[in-house]
Amino acid sequence: MISKMRDFAPVIMWGVFAAFMATVFFGWGMDFTSNHKDGVYVGSIGKEQVPLQNFMKEVETAKERMRQESGAALPEDKERQIPRQIWEQKVQKTLLEKLFTKMDLGGTADEVYNYILENPPAQVQNDSNFLTDGKYDKSKFAKILANPKIYDQAGVMQLELETRNFYVPAQKLEVLLSVGKTPSRLETEREFRDQMEKGQFEFCGVNNAQFAANPKSITDAMVSTYYHAHPDSFRISDEEAELYFAAIPKMPTSADEQSCLQELLDAKKSIESGSSTFAEEAKALSDDEASAKQNGELGWFAHGQMVPQFEAVAFSLDTGKISEPVKTQFGYHIIKVEEREMHGDTVVRVRASHILRKIEASNNTLDSLESIAEKLRTKMSGKGFVAAAKEEKGLYWDSTGLFAKGKSIPKVGFVSGAQSFAFAKNRKEAVSEKLENSRAFFVFAFKRHVDKGILDLADVKNRIVAILADSISSSNAKNYLDAVRTRLANAPTISTLDSTDSKLFSGKTDTIARTAFVPQLGSASAAIASGFALAPGTLSKVIDNTGRFALVKPLFVAKVAPAALNSPEYTKSFSALASSHQQSAFMEWYYTYKMAADVKDELDRYFE
Repeated sequence: MISKMRDFAPVIMWGVFAAFMATVFFGWGMDFTSNHKDGVYVGSIGKEQVPLQNFMKEVETAKERMRQESGAALPEDKERQIPRQIWEQKVQKTLLEKLFTKMDLGGTADEVYNYILENPPAQVQNDSNFLTDGKYDKSKFAKILANPKIYDQAGVMQLELETRNFYVPAQKLEVLLSVGKTPSRLETEREFRDQMEKGQFEFCGVNNAQFAANPKSITDAMVSTYYHAHPDSFRISDEEAELYFAAIPKMPTSADEQSCLQELLDAKKSIESGSSTFAEEAKALSDDEASAKQNGELGWFAHGQMVPQFEAVAFSLDTGKISEPVKTQFGYHIIKVEEREMHGDTVVRVRASHILRKIEASNNTLDSLESIAEKLRTKMSGKGFVAAAKEEKGLYWDSTGLFAKGKSIPKVGFVSGAQSFAFAKNRKEAVSEKLENSRAFFVFAFKRHVDKGILDLADVKNRIVAILADSISSSNAKNYLDAVRTRLANAPTISTLDSTDSKLFSGKTDTIARTAFVPQLGSASAAIASGFALAPGTLSKVIDNTGRFALVKPLFVAKVAPAALNSPEYTKSFSALASSHQQSAFMEWYYTYKMAADVKDELDRYFE
């Protein structure tokens, strides 16, 4: 076993390196602030300029890493945030490295070893080589770290260097900054109470959607009254724009779907004939990038962990068998069951592999749709956007509504180039070039600009209608639950009310702490906090649980006496608070430190 782990160590430690470079507080990646001949920079940190070309490489690396971790395409809003996140990480790392050099902060060999051992990344904690009875075993990781040979690996050497020169100094800086911010006895007692006091509760609440207000019931007079009573709510600090847009969705054709299906049928035939293996086909063909690198391996899963269509086939297959193609919301799969865990005659868990082909528009289909979009743009440039759009049967077109520079475009989301077109200072064309995102091809046309100041009533009418409708819905929901409480004040239980009233949700918790997550109520909810203050069997008043009204009734509450000073329980609560205080102190200090530094960026010029 140990020899196997030593053989695997370089691979694991490369994963460790990647994970540490993606730490929440401190940036990751190689240094791209060196001299660059093209002279195009995305910004500067002090005297160091950051070349645009190399910064873009970092951004693309981050996107790819996040895609692999999620096993799917990134949502556009999340992908759009990546350049700013990478920039902030780079700024923080650069500024702190300079500070650590000035302060002569570093890490000893023991400190480096202990830091890595105590901060194992997800790759280590989830890898089977480091598990005992399904749980992470730190001693196994310690044996890897104790092997001198792994420190000859380039990735591990880099990790060791980064930890000594950056992560350990950063940890020391947090401690220095938190001096004088030691948690008080009162804070520690509160933390101890929140974690140690337990209770069990019944609860019920109202489904606000059942009380949705009809927008038609909101009169112009109501809208006008709200508008004039809240003028600052509709003030904008910069110009906003509105565009017309036409969208041509990148939808796969039936031929595309059939081609996807046929690829899996061919793969299955090759595997069964012996001309290839499941692992080879998974690596070459599967659109699930994460599992493809593991020969299609998905690991163990029980009932309820996969979508129903996939699960039904996986649990019905015999070990070693390969399924026919199975269609789910993700595309077509062929599934191979590697192992099954039985309880009597029932399969309770399976370990399976799969090959996924997503049903996506083929290159031929995309070329055809792109040609349609280009012809539409040409027509709109000649006849005008609205006139041309009205002539095109089945075309989806609309106007976006007003949006600010740098904000998501309503009804469209992120489309590269759309913001630049909307806010161009010297626009020569009323109709944009053909633009696209992962969902569709677009043609935009300029509609109007609005200068900074208070928006006109006509521009915010729909927003006000939504605000008023939400207020009416909330009021109706609360009134309904008030009536329920009056009617059921002495009812033996409220945990089953949803079975007789579809307007309600209800349930009963396990034994939980104050900060526990409760489905339908959330984490550290106002409802549960109120329940801890009540005597068992007492029905609460209607509680505003973050906009969702609820009732709670404690079945039992187990209070705890104050923890003895220096007891293990007190020490644990104190340590948790101290760590939180350290991080808060660091972030408060860093914000001020960064504001005083000479940091400039031009991200808005290159990234929308």
